[in-house]
Amino acid sequence: MTKQAIERLDSAESHDRMSAIETLTKLDHPLAYQTLIEALRHPLLDVRTRVAIRLAQVKETKAISILLEVIRDGYRDENSILLGSPDKALRQMGNVAIPDLLEALHNNDKSIRRCAAQALGEIGDAISVPELLEALHDEDENVRESAAQALGEIGDAISVPELLEALHDEDENVRESAAQALGEIGDAISVPELLKALHDEDENVRESAAKALGRIGDNSALPGLLEALYDNYVNVRMEATEALGRIGDASAVPDLLKSLSGDGGIKHVAAKALGRIGDASAVPGLLEALNDKDDEVKESAIEALGEIGDATAVLGLLELLNDVDINKVFDTKNRIELQLEYLALSNDVANTLVKIGDAAVPDLVDALHRKNWNKREKVIEILGDIGNAAAVPDLLEILREESFLRKKAIEAILKIGDAAALPGVLEALKYNDLDVRKMAIKALMKIGDATVVPGLLEALKNDKDSFVRINVSELLGKIGDTTAVSGLLEAIKNDGDQEVLRSAARALVKMGDAAVPDLINALQDEKISTRRKGIIANSLRQIGTPEALAAFNTRYHNK
Repeated sequence: MTKQAIERLDSAESHDRMSAIETLTKLDHPLAYQTLIEALRHPLLDVRTRVAIRLAQVKETKAISILLEVIRDGYRDENSILLGSPDKALRQMGNVAIPDLLEALHNNDKSIRRCAAQALGEIGDAISVPELLEALHDEDENVRESAAQALGEIGDAISVPELLEALHDEDENVRESAAQALGEIGDAISVPELLKALHDEDENVRESAAKALGRIGDNSALPGLLEALYDNYVNVRMEATEALGRIGDASAVPDLLKSLSGDGGIKHVAAKALGRIGDASAVPGLLEALNDKDDEVKESAIEALGEIGDATAVLGLLELLNDVDINKVFDTKNRIELQLEYLALSNDVANTLVKIGDAAVPDLVDALHRKNWNKREKVIEILGDIGNAAAVPDLLEILREESFLRKKAIEAILKIGDAAALPGVLEALKYNDLDVRKMAIKALMKIGDATVVPGLLEALKNDKDSFVRINVSELLGKIGDTTAVSGLLEAIKNDGDQEVLRSAARALVKMGDAAVPDLINALQDEKISTRRKGIIANSLRQIGTPEALAAFNTRYHNK
């Protein structure tokens, strides 16, 4: 097999050549490995590339020079997604590759030097720093640029002085990469020189300097970044805005509000920065931005108001829900698009109000009582997500209304989980709407206690829907109040639904000893059918006390 694979390396068909390499890679044979080493000098580039990647995976350093050449030439194997790229192969070799890559920094080919610097940055070991600092002074600007990038990726503060010097390099790309690297290292000693770089003649350098200052996060950068908000280049203004948000000093709010209300293409970034700073003085301007025609600005303003968390924003956010009246749109296509837009908007508003939390509850509760307002359903949902018990009385008032809001109100009460709501929720078991009754049971499963037992027994006896009766039985078993025993037995004696009988029996088993006397008496009741007595006897068997088992055994012995 080894011989055949070696022969196929020179096949005219690419598929055969690649298959031969894969075969040789898998063979545990010295000749196969030696053939792969020799194939690093194969005349065909696709063979050299594939072999180098495979050898790199087993940390074979002889593959490094070929990988650097392949990276330099920009060659990509058509199967590189599955196999892995030359860049990735070098990176995965890790520290094993460092000595050869450091040597490659002195190669006569400037492109090889550049590729070596890039690879050392991706490996990220600080042992490479001294040689990379030397490469910062390479005669080729592309090598210097890659060296600066690599030093940023490694992140060793020892690089800072020479990177600061590189901010004055004659090549703008080197200056840009030096600024980026200083931001990645994050040493505040870089701030004064980066502030000077905000006035660089090249807009990309200014952009990178602003971003770096934001990453460092030192307050001394504020004056320069505020000035950069008015740069002619939009990307510089954008990075300066983000940087001010990162630093988080409230003194930046007035200038950021100007950016928010201006037309400089960074309004959405300004909104996010104001949210990050979190100062309440920004709320009026952000509320004004809710009317912006740009959806991205509007979304960013909504999010920022949530980050600030000031209650004065609540009314403005609620009014935003009124911006779209879907019912007035009759064109089907436009109606669907509008519904999707409104859904996204209402969810953004809801998330923000939930973030504001307890402070939003008073205004939300007031909104519940706008009888002609069609957004009350959303308000109920928000109150449930906030989870403040202060909303429960008003939610119970909604529950007493004859409206589709009842189910939503119980859902909210369920989320809040306040026992003070029990009487109102229990009353909901009498409503005609089955969905409301089902939701009431779900709420009672969470917050119910012994005080609701009489109401549950009434529902067990009178509700027309078996689903309700089954779940009421289970709830009575969960509560475990023994005053429910007789009512559960009545269900076993009289209910016509088999699942209700079984559910009532399970509830009695949970009550244990307390249910045994009534169960034994029921076995003596001649009015109860044999089948129902079988369910009662089985409950005694499952309870398993001596008295219960004796009654069970007596019944079946007599039978």
